[in-house]
Amino acid sequence: MSLHELSYGEHKIVLDLGAGGRAVSWCFAGNELLVGSSSQPLDYGMYVMAPWVGRNAENSVRWKGLDHVFPANSGGWAVHGSAYRAEITDIESENLIDSQLVVTTMNLDGWVEDLVMQTRWQVFSDRLETSVKLRCNSGAGFPASVGWHPWFRKEIPALGELQYHVAHGQRYVREGDVDTDEHYEFDPTTGPFDSTLHVPGQTIELLWGDRLGLTVANSSPWFVLYDQPEHATCIEPQSAPTNAFGRAGLQNWVVIAPGGGLELVTTWLFSSH
Repeated sequence: MSLHELSYGEHKIVLDLGAGGRAVSWCFAGNELLVGSSSQPLDYGMYVMAPWVGRNAENSVRWKGLDHVFPANSGGWAVHGSAYRAEITDIESENLIDSQLVVTTMNLDGWVEDLVMQTRWQVFSDRLETSVKLRCNSGAGFPASVGWHPWFRKEIPALGELQYHVAHGQRYVREGDVDTDEHYEFDPTTGPFDSTLHVPGQTIELLWGDRLGLTVANSSPWFVLYDQPEHATCIEPQSAPTNAFGRAGLQNWVVIAPGGGLELVTTWLFSSH
């Protein structure tokens, strides 16, 4: 592994530059937040999902009159894009007053257009700020969605079990593992979940025991909540819902105008109780 550490005081993140630049460790005040390893590349750390998130119906995207089909990588589905395994082509590291900054640039070929992605991690004493940017090499328009997939430990021995709070969210119905347009008010008592959420307030709050909180504030109202595993809960901020490319009324979330780009900005803010 090619590891790169970012730290500010008691806040530390370790990135594996040989595994798509994902975080394999995220420690705050001596507490490890992430599931740091797995034999399956989709099942550990915190990685970028791009140029699509989750599942698409029939593993395909229709663009400019053509159906593009993508190979399955998990249970018969092509999930979470290709960025998690893409080669990093450029790395910039800079010391700032309050944090350290790493920018990784990757070529995301094999999509409907040739895309370049930039990922930024910025560590402060009380928060992590992340951004993902996509642009098309040719300046053409393109469809895309991006997100983060953190595997949070469901229990931290020194703190307690992980709980979460979603205020006024809508949960989308899935049929055959694929999202539909049907949705209803999110009810936290009906889990466990593998669900797309639309959260108008654009934040979800996490709390381990009664001592450490983490507020995930996203520049988009879309999240996925996945808490079915016994050992982990995934709160995934996204730029669009899963299966957005072929769904009526969602083109404004996924089709980028010629010469434009897509950016997702997320702040992960800690609080002590």
